[in-house]
Amino acid sequence: MIIAMHQSKLNEEALILEAERKTTSLGRLTELAQSRLVSVRASVAGNIQTPVAVLESLSADHDYRVHCAVAGNINTPIAVLEELSADAHSWVRITVARNVNTPIAVLEKLSTDDDYVVHCAVAENRKTPIIVLKKLAFDANQWVRNEVRENPNTPIEIKESIDVHGIDDFNLNNNENE
Repeated sequence: MIIAMHQSKLNEEALILEAERKTTSLGRLTELAQSRLVSVRASVAGNIQTPVAVLESLSADHDYRVHCAVAGNINTPIAVLEELSADAHSWVRITVARNVNTPIAVLEKLSTDDDYVVHCAVAENRKTPIIVLKKLAFDANQWVRNEVRENPNTPIEIKESIDVHGIDDFNLNNNENE
């Protein structure tokens, strides 16, 4: 029994390595996407060589870990990223927000998510528009404001206000000018 379990684990690890390999054939990646093992399907979803049709199929998988891997793949179609941005699992939405190919409209939508970690992911994305970064600079959560400060596209006046005055002074000063 122990030997069979060990062999099964070795087989799973070999399949994961095959699914992750950039030289695995497209046909084999398509086969591996049908695995009963979540870890193998997630590895296929994360492989940048995986065909778009397979990524689209895996985006409908029942497991959030597969969704996360699809959301993180730079070759995932925009329509799939848009769909995954509404996923019930926050880790999927976080991964969508971190994807460099996520459309600005999706980043704007995710900036209003209920989960502050999603806000952090939006704030760290270099494609996030300045108007969204400015809004996130007012976020009640310190971690979100820190990500805004760290984003190289955040205007210096916003960074300085967060650094020097803290968020309350920045809000007060900003409201006076409106």
